[in-house]
Amino acid sequence: MAYIKTQDLNGAALDWAVATCEIPNLDSGSARHLEHFLTLRSEDVHYDQDLKQHRTGRFRYSERWDQGGPIIEREGISVQKWSDGSWRSYLKMSVELSGPTSLVAAMRCYVATTLGNEVAVPDDLLKG
Repeated sequence: MAYIKTQDLNGAALDWAVATCEIPNLDSGSARHLEHFLTLRSEDVHYDQDLKQHRTGRFRYSERWDQGGPIIEREGISVQKWSDGSWRSYLKMSVELSGPTSLVAAMRCYVATTLGNEVAVPDDLLKG
């Protein structure tokens, strides 16, 4: 496990952190939990001809509105686009985090308020 600043989380590492907020005991970091996370993250992969993009399975909170959107609504997270093109998210006006998209910013904000400014992420999720 590696400790990463919440503001720097992206991709699978960010989605892992969100999943640990949503699913009890996932953060134990066991090989079984990681394998389960990776399997569910990649299930149902197919190419959507109309959208010209890959559609993927679960644990894509920072990419799919059908997964991240309900968290934003439930938690009352606000997002705002800034003039530099980045997004800022706010929760209870006490936590502010940014990201390249509104979902990334909002999920970082959710993780920060739930787990803190630094989170443990399995090393396998940090390999590029």
